[in-house]
Amino acid sequence: MIVGRPTKFTESYKSADLIIKGVLFNCSARIEKNAAGNLEAKGNCTEVGLINYMMVAGIQVHEIIR
Repeated sequence: MIVGRPTKFTESYKSADLIIKGVLFNCSARIEKNAAGNLEAKGNCTEVGLINYMMVAGIQVHEIIR
């Protein structure tokens, strides 16, 4: 079991790549720049939560789903 911030997500799970691609390629949420120029997930609240988790974990989601 992993506790705390998701900073080691990709190193902690052998199937992390499959989880990332499974979430990102099967969601309708999108990533946009807000007024401050920061990346922000928009759309379905569940999908936004998953994308935000990945962004906090350091995964370059905006590069994957371009």
